[in-house]
Amino acid sequence: MKTNILFTFLFALISLNCFAQNLELRAKVIDETAQPVVGAVVAITTSDNNNDHTTLCDADGVFTFDIPSGEYTLSVKFLGLEDISQNIILDKSIDIGTITMQTKYTEIDGVTVLGVRPTIKREADRVTFNLNNSSYAHGANGLELLQYVPGVKASHNSIGIIGKGSVKIFINNRETKLTSDDLINLLKSYNASEIEKIEVITTPPARYDAEGNTGIINIILKTIPQNFFGGTVSYTGYYQNFEEVKAYDNYSSLNLKYNKSAFSSFVNVNYSNGESGYIESNNINYPEQLWKNRMITIANNKPVNIRGGFDFMLDDKSSIGAHISYNKTDLLNTENNSSIIYSTGYIIADSTIYGTNLTHGAGDRINANLHFDRTFDSLGKKMLFDADYLSFVTNRDNSFRSEVIRQNDSYAGYGYDEHLSRNIRVVSSLLDFILPMRTLSITTGVKFSHTENDYRLNHINDTKIPNYDDRFIYRENILALYVDLDKKISDKFSLKVGLRGENTTTNGNSVVLGDSFDKGYFRLFPTLYATYNPSKNHILNLTFSNRISRPSFNMVNPFKQYANEYSYVQGKIELEPYFSYNTEIGYTYKNNLNFSLYYSISDNVFSQLLELNEQTKIIGVLWDNFLTQRRFGITNSYSLNKVDWLRIYFQHGLYYSANTSSVASNPGVSGWVYDAVVMSDFYLNKKKTLVASLSTNYSSRSYMGNLTMDSYVMMNGGVRYNVLNNRINFGFNVSNLFNLYAATGFINSNGMTMNIRNHYSIPTYRLSVSYNFGTKISSKTRTYSNSDITNRL
Repeated sequence: MKTNILFTFLFALISLNCFAQNLELRAKVIDETAQPVVGAVVAITTSDNNNDHTTLCDADGVFTFDIPSGEYTLSVKFLGLEDISQNIILDKSIDIGTITMQTKYTEIDGVTVLGVRPTIKREADRVTFNLNNSSYAHGANGLELLQYVPGVKASHNSIGIIGKGSVKIFINNRETKLTSDDLINLLKSYNASEIEKIEVITTPPARYDAEGNTGIINIILKTIPQNFFGGTVSYTGYYQNFEEVKAYDNYSSLNLKYNKSAFSSFVNVNYSNGESGYIESNNINYPEQLWKNRMITIANNKPVNIRGGFDFMLDDKSSIGAHISYNKTDLLNTENNSSIIYSTGYIIADSTIYGTNLTHGAGDRINANLHFDRTFDSLGKKMLFDADYLSFVTNRDNSFRSEVIRQNDSYAGYGYDEHLSRNIRVVSSLLDFILPMRTLSITTGVKFSHTENDYRLNHINDTKIPNYDDRFIYRENILALYVDLDKKISDKFSLKVGLRGENTTTNGNSVVLGDSFDKGYFRLFPTLYATYNPSKNHILNLTFSNRISRPSFNMVNPFKQYANEYSYVQGKIELEPYFSYNTEIGYTYKNNLNFSLYYSISDNVFSQLLELNEQTKIIGVLWDNFLTQRRFGITNSYSLNKVDWLRIYFQHGLYYSANTSSVASNPGVSGWVYDAVVMSDFYLNKKKTLVASLSTNYSSRSYMGNLTMDSYVMMNGGVRYNVLNNRINFGFNVSNLFNLYAATGFINSNGMTMNIRNHYSIPTYRLSVSYNFGTKISSKTRTYSNSDITNRL
């Protein structure tokens, strides 16, 4: 019945096209770097002003009008770019092609001032963080940039949206296919000089995978200017100094770009050699004892990342290209931990446990992509084909040694050695068709992916636990079909509906334990966007989406992984995916003041259970499906750009997080949460080449599953100075100014409490310098009308 209703609705939508009497005017708006100018205000007027229409460019920079024939004046405006105006005679439906907007320059007292685009821009389905003019970006890596994006919470081991949950990471609209530490290391390998902007897509269309319960973070890399050869060389030094953590790190990168006629290519080389650290601590209140645990980790990592690729226009309608990247890691981690044990009410410690864990490992990751695009007509009908391959091999050796010192000076030792290896292979391909019509746009396609993970663990020389081996093999196949229909009902109202179907099969086998599973399921994921634009200053939108979160490989591995004799982590082979339903109502005034009201619900959510054993004092961290999560709230944001020397972006929100647990020993937590962020850029000279930045993040007490986190304040500051027409850039940044931020909170388990205090964001000082070089290449070859395809690099 539901299927019949859906297809009836889609048929009715398509049928509207048959009765249209108007003509379509269509174009794509880009800037000098060939990036789409999302949100540009486009107006079309007649001489008598009796037939005026206004719209905004969408996420691809495209606008369309459905209007009667006649003579019009078309104007395009966007802050920081020169206005465009031209006369048009509309006697048939036409596609103008590409409209390029130039950067705006203003003369003040004989000094040329460069116009700047807004750092933060909010749209119907996403928030875009432009990086070109932000001092935060200079010298940072990809993970550090995410920490500056309002509403995003990025740490050393997780990335999510505040108040909503985890996300998937895409780079240039392609999924990374990595999780946990592997994803973090990948993001660190990108330099800010490579990144154009970061999009936080809260309601992804059906074209995107349904994975990620609250959406997608899409990192867009910079494109290559036409007829250009050049690049960037940069160096960044880091220094950390807090309690036992004193670490130095340095990062060097070289980026080369070439683009002439129908051929473009790039090569990036990045290298890091140094250390970074963090501190984890917790207190566990047992009925008769208090355990104070503390661990200091110093990570020495020497990653080398090499990326390259090309795109070639076969003719004026077809292009082919390939990208490949190689990442080599060599790490040496040192973990020093201590556990001081007190009897309840006693001041002097009963005993102290000291431990050292040395980890040495290496990894090799290869990503390869082949793509082919073809344009069919002047309206922009396209076929896109992508094939991807990922190979990731890691080997790691751990050596743990500890001793227990008691009051009578007696001691006992504990230790073990282990070898871990992972071999991940992912093969995927997709075929997309983008089919714009006169009053309706259809996007449809198919995607298939195969993932295989072979995980091995050899545990030997254990002084208390028997030696053991484990081999866990996990495979996953996903076949997806989707369709998006985008219809402009009138000048003021547009509707976009999508439906994605995914068929998933998984199987896992723990070879030593003899546990295995085979699962298969099919699921439909609908999406809806409705936009009402009563005038150029007011936009109302409604979105709805259904998403899925699948467990990662480690979560379903049933074997215990010991950190020491008192602590282990264990997965669950029967762990299930969970589904989320999200809806949001938004209002935007003058493309600047924004309000949004949202609600989401997720059932059977997997998370980590904490088992505190009073008798053995062993801490077990177990993966399981035991939570129901509901969140509803309101957010508001505003950008102040009216003062020439100052730009401020303010965002805050209030939401209620309700977490219901089905496990009595780990009760869920609920409550109201308020968070806010203020980002300020101060232009200290008329040329705007000297910029100072200050950001402040605040969150009240928050509630996540069975974990309660205390309120916090996080401040970051920086200065950027550009010389020689932006060719040389200097930057100095400090994260966690005044050391105001620490992750503190508590978890209740079996009537006992674990208090947490972790210093993941240790105050870090970053000094960076970069040099941009390049020149225009003379070319007599014509530029194709669809040259935007070549800018996928």
